[in-house]
Amino acid sequence: MLYQLSIVLLCVVGAWSALPGNLKPCKMGSNDYGDCLKTEITNAIKFFKSGNKKMGVHPIEPFRFVTMSVNQGTGPVTIKLDLKNFDMKGLSNIEIQEVKNDWKTMEIKAHLKELDCEGEYAIQGKVLMLPISGTGKCSIKAKELDLLAVLKMSEVTKGGKTYMQVDGFDVDINPKRAIFDFQNLFNGDKALGDNMNLFLNENHEEIVRELKPAISKGMSAGFTHLANQVLSRINAKDIK
Repeated sequence: MLYQLSIVLLCVVGAWSALPGNLKPCKMGSNDYGDCLKTEITNAIKFFKSGNKKMGVHPIEPFRFVTMSVNQGTGPVTIKLDLKNFDMKGLSNIEIQEVKNDWKTMEIKAHLKELDCEGEYAIQGKVLMLPISGTGKCSIKAKELDLLAVLKMSEVTKGGKTYMQVDGFDVDINPKRAIFDFQNLFNGDKALGDNMNLFLNENHEEIVRELKPAISKGMSAGFTHLANQVLSRINAKDIK
C-alpha cells in the first residue's frame, strides 16, 4: 500500500521531455494526453524496475522504505507501529487505469493484484480492544488493491527558473484482502501470537479501514518531500 510515491515520480518522469530508453513525452492539451500518461507511466515502471543510478532512481523491485511510522490514537484501533527496512514486492505489475493532470491537480487511479511487504516492526497498543505488542519480522500482503492518489501542485520560482512543487498528497487505498503475519508478538509467546495474527486476519477489513487515515498521513509528508526533490531538478517548461 506504500507504492504511491513511485507512481508520482514516474508520472513526472513520464511527462519529461528528455526521456531515457524508448519512453516518450506526453503533450498536455492533446486529445490522448491521459492515455499517453497511462502508457508511458506503465513503460517507465518497467524501465525503472531495477533502478537507474544515473538518474538517481531507486529500484522498484523491491521498493524499500528505510523507516515508516503509523500512529493511530483514537477509535477501535489505537497503535503505534514502527516499520524498518520495509520492502514492497510486486509494484512493477501495477495496472495504471486512469491519469488526470493539469499541473494543479494530478489524479491517478491504479490496481494491483498483489503486493507483498516484508520488514522489521515494533508495535504497541490495542486492536479492537485487544492489547498487542511485539518486535520482530513482519509480513503484510494486500490482494486486489485499488488506489486513488490526488496531488495538489503549484509553481515556484527559484534562481530565475520556475519549478513545480507538490503542496498536498491524499491517497485512498482499498485492498480486497489483507493478510498479516507479525512474528514474535507478546515476547515470543507462540499461542498468543498465533491467536492475534488469526484475529487480525479475520478482521482485516475493519483494521484496514481504521488504519487508512493514519497510514495516509504518515506517508504524505515523506512522499511530498521526495516528489519535490525530483521536481526541483526539472524546469516547469520541460514538463508542461
